[in-house]
Amino acid sequence: MVTSRLTSRWRTTIPRNVRQGLQLREGDLLRFELMDGYAVLRKQQPAYGANEDAFPVFEEWAGEADQRAYREL
Repeated sequence: MVTSRLTSRWRTTIPRNVRQGLQLREGDLLRFELMDGYAVLRKQQPAYGANEDAFPVFEEWAGEADQRAYREL
């Protein structure tokens, strides 16, 4: 069993073996589901489909300079 402590600011660290098992990376979305007194943690898949714009997901490209540069594309 793997445990993690909750801080006074309601934060916790996801243990390494859980991160590796879910193949989590920085910026990934997590989904919590409550089921019969248990919380199930899942890696959330991107909300965009094949025909949707993926650029909103990349926050590093969300600056004003990037918006101006890509506006005409």
